[in-house]
Amino acid sequence: MSFKMQEKDQIQKRMVKELEKVNDKATMEGAFGRDVINASSVEFTNAYAEMSLMLQAAFADTSWGNYLTMIAAQFGVIRKLPTQAVGAVTIQGQANSYVPVRTIFDTKDGSVQYETRQAVTLDAKGTATVAVDCRVPGEIGNVAAGAICHIPFSIPGIQSVKNENATHDGYAGENDEQLLKRYLEFVRKPSTSGNANHYRRWALETAGVGDVKVVPLAYGPGSVKVIIVDPQKNAASADLLKKCKEHIEQERPVGASVTVTTPSYFVINVSVTVDPANANDDYKTAIKNAINKYFVEQSFQSDHVSIAQVGAAMLNTGMVLDYSGLTLNGKAENITLTVDQLPRLGTLEVKART
Repeated sequence: MSFKMQEKDQIQKRMVKELEKVNDKATMEGAFGRDVINASSVEFTNAYAEMSLMLQAAFADTSWGNYLTMIAAQFGVIRKLPTQAVGAVTIQGQANSYVPVRTIFDTKDGSVQYETRQAVTLDAKGTATVAVDCRVPGEIGNVAAGAICHIPFSIPGIQSVKNENATHDGYAGENDEQLLKRYLEFVRKPSTSGNANHYRRWALETAGVGDVKVVPLAYGPGSVKVIIVDPQKNAASADLLKKCKEHIEQERPVGASVTVTTPSYFVINVSVTVDPANANDDYKTAIKNAINKYFVEQSFQSDHVSIAQVGAAMLNTGMVLDYSGLTLNGKAENITLTVDQLPRLGTLEVKART
């Protein structure tokens, strides 16, 4: 017997029919029996709705939240939790000034705070560099160079702080779509005995790893090359490479030599002449954003960049009527990528047709 959702009116009709077999007067509107039926049918309807949700929660394709987490965990696929952004700041002030561990620095508006990982003493020149961690997990902690520049509390002898490089590896955690994808890959692509799928699985278990490519025998017998990117399909940081390497080392078969790397950026310069849909310069920004988006989407998905798809990306902005003379790195042809390359937009030369 299949499960069917029941509405309140359907339930009431059945209950009235059964009660009429005993006392037909008790089913009249206003009668005690009818009042009981009306009230009960509402709760029965809610119960059917809950049963419908239970059915959806029981299967991975339709499940969500903690229910999906529990389904995946039965197979050892554990939802990846958020991680804090990390980086380093340079502190300046009076020589030999002391900065305690867990000292707080933040961005100019105070919206994102970081704390030092260890205590540090400024050198004779009044400078020290120390590692910092964002106080809250998530991508909010990934800020540009120079963004950490405020000292919220007075520290004796300290005059300024600045992060020379962008912070990185702040990860929002695995959402339902990402967890479901990893779970389905696990059950549909068996990983065993250290095969390529096994290394891919181990790498993806590392929080902050967005995608993986595995190259067996990359450097000869017994060697495996694991290439990773972050969730935004950018090159992985040194810290993320280290975390992934350490996790794989705990799982790999004895004797395997594993190298964990990240791709380098392959810069593609684009030149094109267009018929803009309007006289504003907005079309140039739209073209740049569209090409950037296509290049990021292609990262780790294809071994080439299609010149036709670059053209399609421009047309799909709705701000370009037609184009001609499209070239990628000076040639009107596709760009071939190696397994170690991520396409990124370099210079963009856009001319309006006269």
